[in-house]
Amino acid sequence: MSEKIDHKDRIIGILLIIAILIGGGGIIYKAQKQIIGEPPAQIQAEPINAENQKPKLINISTASQEELESLPGIGPTKAKAIIEYRDKYGHFGVKKDIIKVKGIGEKTYEKISGLIEI
Repeated sequence: MSEKIDHKDRIIGILLIIAILIGGGGIIYKAQKQIIGEPPAQIQAEPINAENQKPKLINISTASQEELESLPGIGPTKAKAIIEYRDKYGHFGVKKDIIKVKGIGEKTYEKISGLIEI
């Protein structure tokens, strides 16, 4: 028993295979949306690789002022406070020790915890 595959399903299948081969899982939904008739804003596929899947972690025990300022909620004053704390007490033992720095509380820690390491 064979089913007839219509043009739309064939195109969706081809796009699915292409998306899997190039690693653009997000393109599948957008491509289907275009074929079905809902106009997408714009179809753009970004290559997926190890570099853009994981953000570069900032080592709070060794980071420069500039690196610390790249973290959300950390400006020049807080970055300087982190460096001064580090100079006075040494390397951080655990990531959460950063809340011991004046001006850095739980909310700031929650914003940066996934972006820092020790």
